Amino acid sequence: DQVGITFMYVPHDQGEPMSLSDRIAVMNRGKVEQIDTPAKIYEAPVSSFVAAFIGDTNFFDGEIVSIEGDYCTISCPGFASIKAFNDKSLASIQIERVLRQAGITDSATYFNLNEKRIQRNIEDDRYLRFISMEKHWPNGLTLHLLERRKQANVVYMGVQYVVSADGMVLESSNTLNLDNGCLTVSGLSLRDIRGGAPLVCQDSDQLDAMGQVIEELELQGAGEEFSELNLSSLDSIYLVTVDGYTANIGDLTDLRAKVGTVRAVAQELRRRELSGGVIEATIPTIWFHLLMLA
Repeated sequence: DQVGITFMYVPHDQGEPMSLSDRIAVMNRGKVEQIDTPAKIYEAPVSSFVAAFIGDTNFFDGEIVSIEGDYCTISCPGFASIKAFNDKSLASIQIERVLRQAGITDSATYFNLNEKRIQRNIEDDRYLRFISMEKHWPNGLTLHLLERRKQANVVYMGVQYVVSADGMVLESSNTLNLDNGCLTVSGLSLRDIRGGAPLVCQDSDQLDAMGQVIEELELQGAGEEFSELNLSSLDSIYLVTVDGYTANIGDLTDLRAKVGTVRAVAQELRRRELSGGVIEATIPTIWFHLLMLA
């Protein structure tokens, strides 16, 4: 039965949340590894920790020998060839493009793979961010990359710039289209903004704040619930929901609790068909309880 109340359950048995929950958060040393439905947690864990945590799991080392569209063929000693879905691949950039960008060819060897050169080549592509590289004797290579995605709109002098969470300018347009699924960020003290380069602000903490808020919205699966983020003051950060509720979350402390509070309060306001005013979530739990008791 549904009672209309959100419960957070901290279990000691992995089987209980798998059978009872709508969403599960798996944590490792205080950091959220994955938030997803039970089916996604079980069938598509984002890390080996999540895969091992939810139950007995056998891990086998293998080597990708070919890639065909959304599937790859893996060679694993003691097994026939395994065909697997590339659910951990880059979302929109093919591996072949990454290898070409990195300058890695079939003639590459353990000795001529230069990390600095590969990093420089990869970061010439504004959509890729180099994290690290590992060489494995005699012919293995692991590249750790992040794919930059369109996550925020920044409007400056009549031009719309679409940027990633870390502030890289991915696209620009003289025609404003803020209804593109990205969060519109305002209040930045911009010094320089150019395509293919990171935003430059007089206050670099603003970019850090933008990245933290966008990351938190993604972790909570709430990216589509908010339309605007104002960073004019890092002591009074404002979020606006897609249906017009404005929330003051104060500074970045307790960000997870504050965003969660805003979402819960906005949901209750919708239920009561109330509009207008500002949701004060600078001290998250107090306002949440006041609203629920009202």
